[in-house]
Amino acid sequence: MRKFLISLSLAACTAFAGMSAQAGGDAPRSVDGAPSAGAMTLDLLVVRPVSLLATVLGTAIFIVQAPISAFHENGLQTTGRKLVYEPAHFTFARPIGDLD
Repeated sequence: MRKFLISLSLAACTAFAGMSAQAGGDAPRSVDGAPSAGAMTLDLLVVRPVSLLATVLGTAIFIVQAPISAFHENGLQTTGRKLVYEPAHFTFARPIGDLD
């Protein structure tokens, strides 16, 4: 299992290595300002599933650490926003192909 996870991590790093240079700039846009077909495809097949996984993991982490955050002022609100709301909003509420 450990070798599988290492292989999966290396494959993901290799796959996303070329994307890091593009991530710093604007997403490719067509002439009318809408996201390009490539950006939409990348968003649908790669970015959305990864951000959905981040939402699920963030929710699990939030549930585990909620009792600790409850003792801090605005702790639940701040951690809930960062771990649950922002990944969920990035996954479900933004237009497809809009990677900003």
